[in-house]
This record gives sequence, structure tokens and C-alpha cells, in this order.
Amino acid sequence: MGGCSSSPEKPLAEGPAVDDEPGLQLREPGTPATVTFKLTPRLATEVVDVSVVVPTSQKEVFHSSVGRPKTFVVQTESGALWIFRASSEGGQADELHIANVVAVYEVTSASTQEVDVAALVRTQQKHVHARLLEDVANPTLATALATAKELPPVDWCAVLRSLAGDPARRKWIRRFAPIRGVNIGGWLLMERWLTDRDQVTPHGPIPSPFEGVQWWEAGNEFDLSRHLRYWKQLDRLDRWRAEYITEADFVRMKELGINSVRLPFGYWIVSQEPYPPGPRNEYHHGLGLKYMDDAVEWAEKHGITVLLDLHGAPGGNSGAQTAGWNKPEWQPDWFDVDAAVEIISIVAKRYAGRPSVIGIELLNEPEFHGKVEPLVRYYQRAYRAVRDAGMKAEDVAVVICLFRMNHILTEGWWYYNFHLPGSEFPNLLYDLHLYYAFLPDVLDNTLTLKQVTNEMVHVQAFLMRLTGKPAFVGEWSLQLPFDGPLCEERKRLSPDELRELMTTFAQRQARLYGRSSKVGGYYWTWNAPKHERWWSYMGMREDKILLPTSWSVEPSKFYPWRNGK
Repeated sequence: MGGCSSSPEKPLAEGPAVDDEPGLQLREPGTPATVTFKLTPRLATEVVDVSVVVPTSQKEVFHSSVGRPKTFVVQTESGALWIFRASSEGGQADELHIANVVAVYEVTSASTQEVDVAALVRTQQKHVHARLLEDVANPTLATALATAKELPPVDWCAVLRSLAGDPARRKWIRRFAPIRGVNIGGWLLMERWLTDRDQVTPHGPIPSPFEGVQWWEAGNEFDLSRHLRYWKQLDRLDRWRAEYITEADFVRMKELGINSVRLPFGYWIVSQEPYPPGPRNEYHHGLGLKYMDDAVEWAEKHGITVLLDLHGAPGGNSGAQTAGWNKPEWQPDWFDVDAAVEIISIVAKRYAGRPSVIGIELLNEPEFHGKVEPLVRYYQRAYRAVRDAGMKAEDVAVVICLFRMNHILTEGWWYYNFHLPGSEFPNLLYDLHLYYAFLPDVLDNTLTLKQVTNEMVHVQAFLMRLTGKPAFVGEWSLQLPFDGPLCEERKRLSPDELRELMTTFAQRQARLYGRSSKVGGYYWTWNAPKHERWWSYMGMREDKILLPTSWSVEPSKFYPWRNGK
């Protein structure tokens, strides 16, 4: 672990720490001392519980007068950082002595979600690793922590500097959270599985432009655009854009208590001039930004906020159909950084000052085969493009997609924390996509449905806290595996058993994701065809699988700049 100055007051003073907001307060710097921690034999919700043994003169540093636990960062002369939760409880426990302590910082209130177990398991102190792993009852979580400890050490000095002061982010969260949102998938970037048939909207059924087109002819929007252009039928795609989402959808969202939408779009929607058709670009531009203009206008009219999401980037953010095409041969160097920054800049300039637009997600589900450096360079440039366009940090969050939960156990998130510190890139959030439909074989073959819909949800919600910056769930659903042992187990359930399982599964995800994230999240997706019912928020509400109070907000949580009529 990298060292840092023994006089860290200056880099940590990025904003005032207040009682109910994240921040770090300098406590008792000065003469090196020895602090003794007693580790209790269990893993707490966020960090290891400890009893602190210190000279009487220093006890007030560690214990409040009412005995409430506090969380501390302890820095030694060597620059090592230790993070613990202190309590006034004693008892039998192993002692851990930390010598040559030069400073102790109190981590105030909610910031324990930002500085937690991740810091501890990455200190490279092996006896602490052993104690943690030895006492974790859940084997899945134990495996996750065991994997995490093999990562390179983190420069927690830089991470703490990024967490110490981000008043813009705190203000943004106070204004807009909790978010109980939905994605508008399949509209401004078509995914065939979601839009190919049996589509019903709040204003009735509509035809899909994929109807009559074989899968081998077009399984994604790229191939569909090429196919319809050849047959001079691009008007079918225009009709879909015009009818799939209308103001009636936003009216219905508000009725159901949805206060935010995540709006995925392909770059071809935003481009001011249609890109010339070519081997990597045959998308149909159509009416372009008018669709997005309509969504922003409808959202503002009905008190709903909008997170704009670059779902399909120039050159591709992956080779998957979720990026608008299907290119198994795709490589990360296809991604066109300059063009992507231009798209972000166009969107930011167009919607700067629009009160409903509260966030821009720079790239959806990037699959760069572990190469984080080019992504960091893009995120730095795209972030600055957002701010240069006039979108203030306190009004608009910039979002980085970490993608699936297994990415928590890679170097990506802490690499982003180091290179995108809050002092230079304020109000930066992380997006995680938590699904249970695409489990690896090792889990599909060993876990039961009860374990997947119960213990796994708890584990994933817990791991959300390891990112160092606030994370929200940008995509989640109730879909379980389509085949394999878990699918067969589900088929053996009676209708009543399945309803009970799925209703409990829905409430558990909604409750735990809402609790683990300061922000909230977005269900994938607002609407889905009948044969993909578990993906549809509207369908799950109609079927009473998602209960009215589970993923919705009260009228007071809609926003005051509109009359909502």
C-alpha cells in the first residue's frame, strides 16, 4: 500500500464535514502512540467490530457520550491505513496492536457505506484477512473476500481524499434520492428479444419492425436497419419509435410511483447528421434527438427525472446485441473515443439546464477484457465534456457502469477511484447491473432456488458497498435462469409456490438494493412482451408480484419544479 504524508489535513479538507453527511474529520494528530484494537469474532454489516483500548486521556476520541459506534481510519508513521468500527463493548477477543499512530480520523455517519470492508481486506495485513475469512458464515461471501485480497494494494490515501469532500454529490443525493426508477429499454436502441413480437403498451398493441424478419436476417438493430433499408421499409422503424413510448407511458409511471427513468440510447439517435452507412455503421437515424426531446419534456411535465445512458457507442462498447449489434469478433480498439466524447457533448449541451435531466451515464456495460486504462482516459474526457457543456455537478451526476457484480472483484473500481478523485471529478457515481438469469455454471449447478433468491441477493446487496463511491443498481429484474438445474427446479413448482417465491424475491431485491444504495436504482425494464413477462415492471405490477410499496415512491418524492398535471 502506498504511503502518504503524516500531515494530511490539507488534502482531506475538500469540504466541511457535517453530522448527517459523509466526510472525514481529523482527530488527535501529533505524537505517535500505540492503539490496541480487540477484534470480536464476527463480521459486522460494514466493517469489523472492535473494542478500542487507549489511554484514558484519548477515550473521548473513540467513544461518543451515548456509546454509539463510530468508524475510524487510523494512520501510522509508515503511511499504513486501518479502518475499523469502534464500540464500547468489551469481552473476549483477539488483540491487535497498531503502533506509531500519528492520526486518527472519524468517518462520519453515512460515509461508512463508502469506506468499509473493502479498505480492510485490501490492507494486505494477512492476519486480519485470516480473521475475516475465518469468521464469515456465508461461503459465497467468504469466497468473494478471498478473491478480493489477492488484488494489488490500493492507495487508500488517494481514495480517502476522493471521499473526504464531495459536497456536490451530497447535495445531489439529498435532492433526488431515493430513486425508484425503470429503464425504457428497447426504444432508442432495439434489442430483438425484447421487441420482436407480442408487444402491448398502455395505449394498446403495436407491431414490431422485426415481424416477418427471420433471426438469421436481423437479430439486432444494426442488421434490422440494414435489412429495412434494403427493402425500403425504414418507415417501420420510425413507426416503432413513434408508438412504443408516448406520454401515456409517463402518465402510467407516475400512477405506479415511478419517479425516474433511465433512458438507454444508441449514438446514431444523437448524431446531428446521419453517419454514412459502412461496415460498422448501418443504423437508421430517423427523427434522431426528437425522441429524446419528447421523453425529457414528458418527464418534466409529470415530475419524473431522467438518467441519459449511452447504451450503444461509436465503434461499440462490446460486441453484444445490447450495444445494438452482434459482433463476436469485436475488439476494444474498435471503440471510437473521439466520437463517443462528441456524442456525450452533444447530449450535455442540448439538455444542460433541463431540470428533469439529473444524470448522464457515459457508457453501458463496457466489455474491454480487463483493460481499464483506455476506459479511464475516455471517462476523464467525457466527464469534462459534460461539465464544459454547462451541466453543474450539483445538478447532474456523471455515471460509470461497473457492469456485473463480479467486476467488484477486479481492479476497475479502485483504479477509477484513484484516477477520478472527487476533488477533481465531483458527483461521480457507479452503476451495477444485478441479474440472476445469467449465473455461471458453478452456481447454477450447486445452488437451490431458495439460495439464489435469498442468500445471493443479500450477498450482492452487501458487495455494493465495496466500491468506494456510491453505487446504484442501474438494471435489475426478476428473471431467473432460462435453462439448467435451477430452471428445472422452477418448473416443478406449483403456481402458488412460484408466486410465493417470486413475490418474496421481488420484495427482497427492492428492499436490500434500496437499503445498500444511497441512490436507489432502475428496474429493467418498463415494458416487455408477454413471453418475457419477468422483465416487465408494468407486468409485474399488474400481476401483483411487485407490490405497490416495494419499488415506488410517495407523491411527495416527485419533484417540485413541475405541476404534474
